[in-house]
Amino acid sequence: TVRAKRAAPAMEVLLCGTDAGVYAVDVQSGAVVQHFKDSCTCSRAFGPVGNDTVYISAAQTHKPLLMVWHWGKEQPCYRAALPERITASSWSSDGSFLFAGGGSGQVFVWHVCTGHLVRCWPCHFKAVTAVVVSDNDSLLFTASEDTMVQVFSMATVLEEQSPQALRSWSGHSLPVTSLAVLGSLDGRVASSGMDRCLKVWEVNSGACKSVVLPAYANQVVFSSDGKCVFAGCNDATIRKVEINSDEAAAVYIGHVGAVRALSLTMDGQTLASCANDGVRLWDVRTRQTIRHLEGQFRGAQVRSVRVVQRLAQQRGVAPFKALQRAISPLEAIVEIPVFAARSVSDVPQVAKSVDEWFDNLQATASSMIAAAKLKEYEERATDAVGQQQAWADAAVELFDVIMAKNSQEIDWASDEQKFDESRVGDMEKPRKKRKKVVM
Repeated sequence: TVRAKRAAPAMEVLLCGTDAGVYAVDVQSGAVVQHFKDSCTCSRAFGPVGNDTVYISAAQTHKPLLMVWHWGKEQPCYRAALPERITASSWSSDGSFLFAGGGSGQVFVWHVCTGHLVRCWPCHFKAVTAVVVSDNDSLLFTASEDTMVQVFSMATVLEEQSPQALRSWSGHSLPVTSLAVLGSLDGRVASSGMDRCLKVWEVNSGACKSVVLPAYANQVVFSSDGKCVFAGCNDATIRKVEINSDEAAAVYIGHVGAVRALSLTMDGQTLASCANDGVRLWDVRTRQTIRHLEGQFRGAQVRSVRVVQRLAQQRGVAPFKALQRAISPLEAIVEIPVFAARSVSDVPQVAKSVDEWFDNLQATASSMIAAAKLKEYEERATDAVGQQQAWADAAVELFDVIMAKNSQEIDWASDEQKFDESRVGDMEKPRKKRKKVVM
């Protein structure tokens, strides 16, 4: 009998960024399972490194510094000085790249495995308020106090010195406060601004639906089915807005002070939020508070919350290198592998030749790798094939030489054997007795 392989057990953990570190709270019990110390956490620049929770990172609110903790350790295992104070950040799914926006409006891209500052460009005119990477790592979304929301192709970001936006939206009249992304190129983006507008954009077409809220939202998140948007508002309420309906938004009441952040559990049934009175867990369907977390944080103000999954078996990420503060020269940057996640249906079939492989790669160059690099890779592959053939010919020639030498040695051995046998034959012949001569 063959037993089905069981999935590794997972625990949902609520990461709470405060001015006294990051707390990890078990969603089911409300107990603090980990406290990462020595951090005044920036609300829009903290969370797990990649999709795993082996490492937790947080940019500091008042200084250009990034801290990283290993799960299970209270003190930071890594500190990195940054070019400027970071106001928003996001990681690639495998934790290889850090995308961060600063107070000057610049966006930075670091290759963490080498520490190289791969890209740095003036993306906005004012402070960046949101940086989000799509689930499949194909798009980068940014928002700013300059009222702009921009969408970049990841291939463009990694290849061009000054990436051009794939989409640029200027529908807000006041600073954008939050972004939420659902899907990728065929998905949706929700944005909120201090103009009290909640906007839902279609990435592909650019179509927009706008809803005016009673108070501006500090953060927005999509529901698990993508049909609703939750908005944590400055008037201490949470509003659930139906995207394809004109009905009035459902209201969640209970917080004291402005709702700073929101996050949904994986099943979409529980909503976490934070305000001046601590953290509340809400039942999405009934809009009732099912747990209120306040004393667990020892009087620290919770600035942001984020639900993550803590797996029993973690994949891990590459080791951290010192992050460079100046952009690395082109010749010093190693070739960066394409890290975009792909489904099984996207995996190409095995090519029968080098030419066929490059034809397949050329067809998907827009989403996998810049077409400008293909010629260089093709030349390298051709050289490799030529070298492989040269080595194969040399191996055949060497084999022939060895075989010829062995055959000569066999001939020499047979001649020596015949010579030895003849000598032995002569020695074995009876000697004639000499006659004695009598004098």
